[in-house]
Amino acid sequence: MNKKYISLTLAVAVIGTMVATPTFAMARVADTDTTTSKVSETFCSRLASYNAAKETKIAELENKLSAKRTEQEGLFEKRHAERDNKLIEKRTDLDSRRVTGYEKLLGKATTDEQKAAVEKFQLSVEAAVVVRRAAIDVAITNYRTGLDKAITDRKAGMDAALATYKVTIKAVENKAVADCAAGVESATVRTDLKSSIEAARDKFKTDRAAVVKVSDQVKALNAVRKAAFDKAIADFKMAVESAKNELKTVFPVKPSATSTPSATVE
Repeated sequence: MNKKYISLTLAVAVIGTMVATPTFAMARVADTDTTTSKVSETFCSRLASYNAAKETKIAELENKLSAKRTEQEGLFEKRHAERDNKLIEKRTDLDSRRVTGYEKLLGKATTDEQKAAVEKFQLSVEAAVVVRRAAIDVAITNYRTGLDKAITDRKAGMDAALATYKVTIKAVENKAVADCAAGVESATVRTDLKSSIEAARDKFKTDRAAVVKVSDQVKALNAVRKAAFDKAIADFKMAVESAKNELKTVFPVKPSATSTPSATVE
């Protein structure tokens, strides 16, 4: 009798364990579902704070974008100022060296004809310098104007993309508020809102990617500027070479000081 009782007790315990295990697992799933359900059910009551948080993130994005732009503008201005100063220094140095060269040439002139030829050579070279510098200055100005336009165009494109994103987000938020007020299930409002925001975010990324980058524009601007520099230098060399050939006709021996003035970008 005792053995039968013990066997029956053990069987009941085993069966109890087998039943309790899936019941516990089902209870955990039920708890999870209940939590999710509660979150969905209370979403409308938390919608105002949710929307406020979203708008705060957008404002932070705008501030970050503005700070980056200010930094880039300052960097461009600094580079321009540094290059302008270097150009001025280089031109001043070359002016001084040319004057020294003219003085040496004049010192080698022994006749009035030679002195007149040196003076004419000097005038020709200085005129060529003026033309070259004007061409270089125009090329630099055109480059910077193009760069400013590239920056402005990108800024306009990025601002338009952000403005569209903000309008879309605001419309999505307003719809969620209206849906909650109309008695739409909170879970449905939450799902629709998240889906709409995700779609707006994807479009914002696509719109931003479509805006032409300044770096792409700079490549083209650099090519145009280089071509202008090369032409200015080539024209200058041709003018100076012509002046040198004319000077040589009045000197029995080639004066060492008639070497071609600097033909670099200056």
